[in-house]
Amino acid sequence: MNETVTKTQTKTVEYPVSPLPVSDVAGMADAILTQALVFCADKMGLNGREAAVAGLRQGDRRAYGYFQYGMAKQAAECLGTWDEAIKSIYLYEEDATPEDVSLNEGTPAAPAHLLALAQRKTSALNSLATALDRALSQSYARLGGVRELEHLLDVQTADDRDVVSRIGFGALLASLHHRPIKIWER
Repeated sequence: MNETVTKTQTKTVEYPVSPLPVSDVAGMADAILTQALVFCADKMGLNGREAAVAGLRQGDRRAYGYFQYGMAKQAAECLGTWDEAIKSIYLYEEDATPEDVSLNEGTPAAPAHLLALAQRKTSALNSLATALDRALSQSYARLGGVRELEHLLDVQTADDRDVVSRIGFGALLASLHHRPIKIWER
């Protein structure tokens, strides 16, 4: 439909709307967890989201692993969309202590560890990651019957200088033993 605008009308400017609005972090967290549960159910051959939740309630490590990976991929996409300074996001494992492994502790209570490679490290990115983690933890607690977790995401940031100098979390990107998995890229 063609519309004409007369000179007396004011011109409205439309700004692009992000598909992942920052103002609705709680809603985004619910969507991330729903997709993570669907991913988990699909990978385990379960019949739907509720079957995946049942696996989490029972403490099934395999279910939590698939759930955590699906959640990390969705959270990485969300963060990458929200902050244009992010170039890529990686998932890495933080080793549990030998005592945790022998006592069968560690996961499934461990958060997903993400490394955001950004043009620059900013407090805004840290705030976004913290807000998303908090919303994810609250959404996860609403699943009912699952172990309540204080954190579901641990997001660290590195920039090119960190990678080139192999300092801090930037050193992980050149690691031979703990190489992270790229899960999102601009």
